[in-house]
Amino acid sequence: MPAPAKRTLLRRLVDWSCDLNAAWRRVPQIEPLAALRLLHDEPANTIWIDVRSEAEQQVSMIDRAWTAEQALARIEELQENGDKQIVAYCTAGFRSGSFVAKLKRLGVPAQNLRGGLFAWCDAQGPLVDRDGKATRRVHTYAKYCQFVPDDYDPVA
Repeated sequence: MPAPAKRTLLRRLVDWSCDLNAAWRRVPQIEPLAALRLLHDEPANTIWIDVRSEAEQQVSMIDRAWTAEQALARIEELQENGDKQIVAYCTAGFRSGSFVAKLKRLGVPAQNLRGGLFAWCDAQGPLVDRDGKATRRVHTYAKYCQFVPDDYDPVA
């Protein structure tokens, strides 16, 4: 099997496992294009939660995203905040699906970004570095998982 075919198959397996995790945990997912509309149309009414490691977040994040630690420290605010959309994400959607299940158990209605940053980048979603400047760099979690479009710079 040629390298591109292996890459496509591996990406499909990653997507499938993340979708299965979300279905098993019964967490709602939001498609990347719908999430992009939230970013553009309702930025003040959306809370983004990045559940990746600090090393991954150092490369890039969705603008104004909270870390998982920040979200848990502000759990009462999230529980009382019924008017805002809460979207959690990670690289592919598995870790964030698990985090959304945790939020759900804590009484916080949240959604998982389906496909994570891989799908976000497929939809040409914007990212920022730690200084808030636009960047095309994205941490791909592992060297073998560089599933971002050519106009993004994968970092492992």
